[in-house]
This record gives sequence, C-alpha cells and structure tokens, in this order.
Amino acid sequence: MTEIYCWDFAMDTPLGILTVTGANSYISGIKHDNPDSEFANYNESRASFKSSMKALKKQLLVDPKLNFGDSDFPIQEEWIAVAICVKNQLVKYFLGELQDFQIPFYHFSGSDLENDVWSEMLSIPYGDTTSYKRIAEAISRPKSFRPVGRAVGKNPWSIAIPCHRVIGTNGKLVGYASGLSRKSWLLAHEARVVGS
Repeated sequence: MTEIYCWDFAMDTPLGILTVTGANSYISGIKHDNPDSEFANYNESRASFKSSMKALKKQLLVDPKLNFGDSDFPIQEEWIAVAICVKNQLVKYFLGELQDFQIPFYHFSGSDLENDVWSEMLSIPYGDTTSYKRIAEAISRPKSFRPVGRAVGKNPWSIAIPCHRVIGTNGKLVGYASGLSRKSWLLAHEARVVGS
C-alpha cells in the first residue's frame, strides 16, 4: 500500500491568497484563504488591477514553496513538478491565457451525488454558465437541485472545477463558498477573455 503524504503551497492571486493542497502527485484541493473578504468589480483600467497582473506574471518564474505536515521524508521531484504545473496553470488562468485545466485531481471522495455534480461541472464551457437545476437534470436527478447546490458548495477544487459558473435559474449570482464578489470577478474575467 502506498503511503499518502500531504503538502500544500499558497500563492497570491488578484482575488487574494489561494492555497493548493496535494497528496503525493495529486491535487486534493484549491481554496481561497479568506472567503469573507470583498473584492472590487473586475476593472482592467484600475492601477491596482494592472499591478496585480504584473505581480502575477512574476510568479511564473518562481517555484512554489511546498509545506509538508511531516518534514522527515524525502520530497519527491514529481510532487514538485505537479505543484509547479498547477501553479503555472492558475497564474495563466488569471492572466487570461488558459481556459482548460489539466490537473491530476486526487480521487473524488464525496458522495455519489457530489462526485456526479463535480464531474458535470467540468463540462461547463469557459465563459459560460449553467444553473443548479440544469446540473440536476444532467445527472438524472431533476428534483435534486437543492442537494446539487450543497454539492457545488463542497467542491474542493475551486476554479479548476468551475463552481463559479453555476448560477441561479433566474440568472442571479447565488452561493459561492469563496464569496459572491469573487464569483462575480471570475465570471467577468472569463467574459472579457471570451469576448476579446
């Protein structure tokens, strides 16, 4: 049986600190550190936006510093390679240069419904949205849109599995574990990239 070693690293993004967690050579989570903080509307003309993009570009040149729960074992090169790859994909996403993530997800360990919802969210096209109701219908549970909403909220891989693209049936932004201002920012960011 293979031993599981957990690690993580933090990176700065235009939406605050993002923590990526891993288990051996897989990614077990991507989460914003402070979901209650508010972020301004997406505005490329702001000086703060431009400076955050410049800082983001510099991160492509820097390898993430991995933190380990236990420092008494040798760090595997493949774990570092996975961390670098994921960090660079996230940076490129925020720069508007990447639309589809290639991430080695640690196995989906939720309930059957949660796993189905997370898999379905992967099919939401970049720059598009869907509703909780449409996801419920797509996974053959048409009356389960409330449990679907809870499953969306439990998504461990924010941004890479695009729960921010799930909105209310009426088109309103509802529910996002990292805060509605982040959800609004991400949707505006993707709309700008698709429109350009």
